[in-house]
Amino acid sequence: MIQPDPIIVETVDRLLGEQCSADVINAAEDGQWPASLWQSLEDAGATQAWVPEAAGGGGASIADGFAITRLAGKHAVPVPLAETLLAGYLLAAAGLEVPTGPLTIAPVVGETEFWLSAQGSFEGSARRVPCVRNAGFMVATIAGDARVGLGLFDR
Repeated sequence: MIQPDPIIVETVDRLLGEQCSADVINAAEDGQWPASLWQSLEDAGATQAWVPEAAGGGGASIADGFAITRLAGKHAVPVPLAETLLAGYLLAAAGLEVPTGPLTIAPVVGETEFWLSAQGSFEGSARRVPCVRNAGFMVATIAGDARVGLGLFDR
């Protein structure tokens, strides 16, 4: 069984313990973006941990990313950290550039429908996208001629 790197776990746990106070969480619930928290997570490499080093990320293991996600839940992190981790992983796996900043993912089943039009443009819509108001970009699946792709949409 693969274990997460204890240095990553300790670093992220300490950072979140220091930055995720009740005041920060409550302010985020009231619509105030916790910029300092997000910047600290980016500076620590937590937001792009699953992106390979060759693509500018941390190159962390799957176990490391899941440990980061678990810690985000433990500390009630009011930013789209899990969404950003997964979006970065998917973009990198598809060979696409991973932007910095908060990312989100459109639901795959039922709420999202994007396709490539005959003119070569993306068309469609997504509903119930988590954390979309704070994400700079959204990742979504795109249906094409007998294939499915991945798209990065500017919010």
